[in-house]
Amino acid sequence: MALLVWLVLCALGCLAGGRWYQGYLVDRLRLSAAHLLGTKGTALSAAINRRLALLEGLHTFSEANVVAADFGRRFETYAAGLHAGARDVRIFAVAPGGVIRYLYPVEGNELARDLDLFRDPHTRADALRTLKTRGITLSDPYELRQGGLGMVARKSVYDRGRFWGLATVGLNVPSILSEARLDEESRFALALRDHSGRTFYGASATFSAAPVRLDVELPEGHWELAAVPKGGWQAAVRNDLLWFQAGVALAALCLAGIVSLVYERQCRLGAAVAQRTAALEESEEYNRALFELSPTGLALCRMDGRLVDVNQAFAGMLGLDVEEVLGHSYWEYTPQRYHDQEREQLDRLEKAGRYGPYEKELIGKSGQVQVRLQGRLVEHNGERFIWSSIEDVTDQKKVQADLRREHRFSEGLIDSLPGVFYLYDENLKFLRWNKNLERVLGYTHEEIAALSPLDLFADDERELLQTKIRDVFSRGASHVEAYFCTKEGERIPYFFTGLKTEIDECSCLIGIGIDISARKELERELTEMNATLETRVAERTRQLQESRVELECLVEDLKEKSDQLAAANEKLQEVDRLKSMFIASMSHELRTPLNSVIGYSSIIVNEWLGPLLPLQKENLAIVLRAGKHLLSLINDVIDVSKIEAGQIEVRPEEFDLFDLVTEAVQQLEPDIRRKGLELRVVNVHQVLMSDRRRLLQATLNILSNAMKYTEAGSIELAVLPGEGWVEVAVSDTGIGISEQEAALIFQPFQRLDSALRGTVSGTGLGLYLTAKLVTEVLRGSIRFTSKPGSGSTFTIHVPLKAGAEPAPEGA
Repeated sequence: MALLVWLVLCALGCLAGGRWYQGYLVDRLRLSAAHLLGTKGTALSAAINRRLALLEGLHTFSEANVVAADFGRRFETYAAGLHAGARDVRIFAVAPGGVIRYLYPVEGNELARDLDLFRDPHTRADALRTLKTRGITLSDPYELRQGGLGMVARKSVYDRGRFWGLATVGLNVPSILSEARLDEESRFALALRDHSGRTFYGASATFSAAPVRLDVELPEGHWELAAVPKGGWQAAVRNDLLWFQAGVALAALCLAGIVSLVYERQCRLGAAVAQRTAALEESEEYNRALFELSPTGLALCRMDGRLVDVNQAFAGMLGLDVEEVLGHSYWEYTPQRYHDQEREQLDRLEKAGRYGPYEKELIGKSGQVQVRLQGRLVEHNGERFIWSSIEDVTDQKKVQADLRREHRFSEGLIDSLPGVFYLYDENLKFLRWNKNLERVLGYTHEEIAALSPLDLFADDERELLQTKIRDVFSRGASHVEAYFCTKEGERIPYFFTGLKTEIDECSCLIGIGIDISARKELERELTEMNATLETRVAERTRQLQESRVELECLVEDLKEKSDQLAAANEKLQEVDRLKSMFIASMSHELRTPLNSVIGYSSIIVNEWLGPLLPLQKENLAIVLRAGKHLLSLINDVIDVSKIEAGQIEVRPEEFDLFDLVTEAVQQLEPDIRRKGLELRVVNVHQVLMSDRRRLLQATLNILSNAMKYTEAGSIELAVLPGEGWVEVAVSDTGIGISEQEAALIFQPFQRLDSALRGTVSGTGLGLYLTAKLVTEVLRGSIRFTSKPGSGSTFTIHVPLKAGAEPAPEGA
């Protein structure tokens, strides 16, 4: 009976222990699966993000070259460079207006040419989502027109805030999965599905087998990665469970004797050793995966420099495979000029147990590579090794050199200006100035940095200067004539300009000053001459009866002075013309380095050259936004300067006005809807032969103004065709325009004086530029009607064919 009871208790104990141990084994197996998914998910995200960085580069290139006449040639060169470093990318494409016009490579992608992304049912939803979000969108994997499983990443391209087109990159899904090494796992069955629930890798049944899951985060949404043991959870632990149950049964039967106790202890020790061994093997496998996937170069070498283990990142810096590097000495890859430095680092390693960080060059297969190294001394099995991390800083050094070169260029440009240049913030703190300012005033660089702009003028002129400075920060621009007070007390007349700009989200005043001493002297001479002339005329008149000869001399003298006045007037006109040429040239020269600043800032902020700290990334994003805003202001100034100088080009082309109006509405409709305004559009098909780009620019300007100055109600855009002419009218229910402001509405740097002025951005150039484009480029006219508090209507009247007679006054 005792034996029977003992056997029953043993059976119950085996059953309960088996269930507990089965749960323990499954939990440990699920933990291993979770570690595996973490490694695979990280590799998958890294593979996708590396390819999306190419899209960011294509997007930055497109925005910087939208107005380039040879956009196609530049695109082919740039896309070829991108494709050379990413052969598995299926296609690089740019779609102006949503239609793919530029693609690379052409071979194999012929079906994608001239594809309208907004009309094609397979791409319309993704294209509209890209236009709405203004960020990167990523489609679900699908069979591409070109064949094969792929997915498409897109990002909207804007020209000075207006939608221009889409930058597109076609990704090859199998190469992404291969780079993540999903197919190298032998213990687990893996499956991957997109956010719509469609499984595109592995078996869909994996998701119904109680898998371990991991969300792989994407720029838009996520994928779900799942893992289950091959054969199922129960089958994976069956053998271990049987061994456990057998051990428990044997231990129970032999519990009465010393032999059974010893045997039970040995079984437990064996199980513990097996478990520990498996854990160590799993940890070693995990650490090895981290070693191989690390983007930073890692190397282990003996004290004599012989390399015993390196990862692919380090071998890739040298342009070699891992097998080609192992067994060689790092002295073979170190130029002779660094050998003394290497010995100093080895001495430091012997004394402190670590070395670096320091920089040097390595001899690679394709040339020398600039790297940064640091490491420490480690011991294994009684032997000492050097463990090193190596970071490739070649591109970083190149970018730093380019930035220094651009800085030297901008400094040289500013110092070469004929007048004085200055830049200060709203707190009247100088930020930048040129050498001419120090030379004219006699102050040192440190003294000017400690002064306020008002300290450079006499007390009787400071109130005037304060008023003009306030005008710049409130209205956008101003100018004034005043006397500089030098350090020695000398007063020099100058003509000063001021223009408001935004730098790092801070309002600043930028301007130049021109010495007008010669002009002042000429004015003084003219004044004295006029006073003398009046006296002489009176005297000659009184003496007219006495001497006819003297009267004739007086007439000749008057003619001479008149000629001098005419010459002085011509000089003043020449000064005004040179001012316009200077502004146009200055704006153009500033745009070139700004494009470099925007491009390199985009490269760094998108972490193509390596990871950034959050604060660094935030500051660089501020630099990028400020650069794009300043580039937009410079483009407006260039357009105005070209028009005033008569140098703007008219590029007529045949187009449908219906498409142009649709494009304008698509760019601004999201912002209009966001303000809660109703938008009504009356559009018709009308073929024009005119400058499409300038007509679109003018239409966007008046539609944007209607949105800015309308807080509630509606906006209507209507196309009205006529005999040889067509009208585009925009009506709103906004604040309206008073009679006093109506006379100034098309003047430069004039803005409505309303409660919305502080919240509506702008410089007052929009309507002035629009009027110039319509009348002088499109050969049309622009008019408006308005009533304060009830809204305004702006109407653009242009001929159907470029070169027609100008619009009649008031048409």
